[in-house]
Amino acid sequence: MDAGGGQFMLGEPGGGYQSPRRTGHHNAFLHVLVDDVDARFERAMAASATILAEPEDKEYGERSFGCQDLEGHRWTFATHHRDVQPEDWGATRAT
Repeated sequence: MDAGGGQFMLGEPGGGYQSPRRTGHHNAFLHVLVDDVDARFERAMAASATILAEPEDKEYGERSFGCQDLEGHRWTFATHHRDVQPEDWGATRAT
């Protein structure tokens, strides 16, 4: 898959690969930064994607939405729209 000039691959079924659709479990999601998250949302809707969360401004400075592909992989697409210090949105350090 080509995503904004970068490429990545998700495995094909076979060779021990088990997609979330086959196992019924989710253990990861892909977070992709895009230039225009609202346009990406419209594109996902036009392609009949399963929408998990509609576009929303987040307290940490991104606008994002979530969807799921046909193999059950969960995706979040986001656009960074403002800088926010971690302590201003409630982030804490792991100890």
